[in-house]
Amino acid sequence: MLLRMGLRANLATDAKREFNFSTFLTIRVVSAIVLFVAPLLVIALVRPEYLVLAVPIALMNATESLSDLCYGGLQRAGLVQLVARSMLLRGPAALLLFGITLYVTRDAQIAFWAQTAVWVSIQLLHDFPGVRRSGETIALDRDWGRIVALLRNTAFLGLGQFFAALQTSLPRFFVEAMLGTTAMAFFTAVSVLQRATISLFNTLEQAIGWRLSQIWASGNRDRFFSMLRKMLAVAVGLGILGMGLAWAIGEPFLALFFGPEYAAAYGLLMWIAAAISMRLISSVVQTALTAQRRFGSFGTVQTIALIVTVPFTYLGIQLYGLEGAGMAILATVTLRTAVFTYFLLRD
Repeated sequence: MLLRMGLRANLATDAKREFNFSTFLTIRVVSAIVLFVAPLLVIALVRPEYLVLAVPIALMNATESLSDLCYGGLQRAGLVQLVARSMLLRGPAALLLFGITLYVTRDAQIAFWAQTAVWVSIQLLHDFPGVRRSGETIALDRDWGRIVALLRNTAFLGLGQFFAALQTSLPRFFVEAMLGTTAMAFFTAVSVLQRATISLFNTLEQAIGWRLSQIWASGNRDRFFSMLRKMLAVAVGLGILGMGLAWAIGEPFLALFFGPEYAAAYGLLMWIAAAISMRLISSVVQTALTAQRRFGSFGTVQTIALIVTVPFTYLGIQLYGLEGAGMAILATVTLRTAVFTYFLLRD
């Protein structure tokens, strides 16, 4: 997450084309090389017997980071249908090939190489040509001035996204340390729903972020905030629906999918459901802020939210046990949403 430096969101919202695709690509290529080499070096030192299996996986991760950047370029050009097609090919199609290859050969290494070959082929035959179709040039930028300028521009966005990921991870460490392994099992089971919705948040941001940035760059404030209000209404509606489902079927859902003893985590589930509902609203607001390219404000809010996550989680668990962890998550997301809204409306 940190190595990605928010480049996709930066590129997708760069409606005024302050930076060339080649400048983004140069930075991403360097990070992709690090993403490929670093884990292999660690594995070579610690468990060299796994190195052969790790190579295709590391190559897939590096290729995925390049595709991610291409998606940002395609979004900036409004070619979101190419993004959807690429994701469909790289997801279900590649997974199906992996499964077939593994079944036929009974060799995980060959299966991983088959999936890697698909991802690399999609990158070379679909994603890069799609970016060229949008009018961009696939080349590296040798102008250090532009590279440094982009790094400065995207630093707060990248750190903010990294801090947002940490906010999701920190509570489980407090739960295990303060309440033990049983509570941790309950928390992990319920958190599956929270992690599953992250893809929903990402899809929401990717679907509306580039469009909002185009509207904002055109100077049409009224249309920008009109679209924002509509998206907020959808987010609120989805949140209410999710809360209703959690209230109605949450307890039997936990018992059915995780075991009868997990029904005891129903209270935690309701707090997490409330946090997810609030996070939907937060995603819309923070996407609007990113569309305005106010990356400094984005990074500031995520830093504040990360800082308060620690005392909120500690006090919540100390006072209310496992449900207190859910309360803390809701409190953090609510504060983050409020501060995002303040920054968005301040100007």
